[in-house]
Amino acid sequence: MLLTDKRVILVPIDDSEDAEKSVSWTLQNLYRPGGGDLLYFLHVVPERQFDVIGGDAAETIINEDEDAERRAVANAKDFIKHRILERIEDKQVPHQVEIVRFRTDTESVGTVISERAASLNAAAVVMAKHRQGAIRAFFIGSATNFVANHCKQPVVVLH
Repeated sequence: MLLTDKRVILVPIDDSEDAEKSVSWTLQNLYRPGGGDLLYFLHVVPERQFDVIGGDAAETIINEDEDAERRAVANAKDFIKHRILERIEDKQVPHQVEIVRFRTDTESVGTVISERAASLNAAAVVMAKHRQGAIRAFFIGSATNFVANHCKQPVVVLH
C-alpha cells in the first residue's frame, strides 16, 4: 500500500491519445494544485506470450519472444516519459508511475486496475473509453467497462 497523506488519483494509461486526454482532463478538472494530490499512473504491459510452433505434445516447440517483451516495456517507458511526464513535470505535479507486467485480457487488465485502486485507496480512477467498434467491444470487451462495473472506488469515464 502507498503510504501517503495525499489524495491519490489513479490514471491507468496505455500508449494512446486517449491516455493523454485522460491526463489532460484530470489536470484540468480533478487535480488540485498545491492541494496535496498525487497522480498515480498505471500501465499494464502484456506478459511474455508463448507461440506454439508445431509438433505433438512430446515435440512441441515453444517460441518465446523475449525481445518483444523488452520492446513493449521500452515503448511504454518512452511513451510515458515523452507524452505524459513531460506534460506534468513543468507544472511540478506530484506523481508516481507503475508499470506492471501481467498476462492481459480485458478482464485481467480491469482486475489489475481495480485492485490497485483499492490498495491505493484512490479518490478516483480516471479512464478514457477507447474508441472501438461495437463488434470488437462485444467480443473482446473493454477494460474501462470492467473497471466501471467492478471497481469499489469512484470511476470517471471520459467519452
